[in-house]
Amino acid sequence: MEKEMRDAKALVFIGYSFPLADLYFSSILRSVLTVRDGAPAVVIVNPDAVNIAKRLQGRFALKNIERHFDIGTFVEGSRKNLLNRLNGS
Repeated sequence: MEKEMRDAKALVFIGYSFPLADLYFSSILRSVLTVRDGAPAVVIVNPDAVNIAKRLQGRFALKNIERHFDIGTFVEGSRKNLLNRLNGS
């Protein structure tokens, strides 16, 4: 999982709330972010996306986190927009 996260242009988290008690995943994310040349695009799809994004920005060096409150809005247009941005279109 770490290699894939290091190589990914974007990290999309669907339904995951990043609980403070999940030290294992926080450790993985921290190690992935420290070895990358730059921060990946990050997308949060969760009804509590605003608070999750704030929590992530407070813990990790992530500036822009795209937030979606349900899978429908992400699937409808945001996925295509994200792919276009990552491909430079």
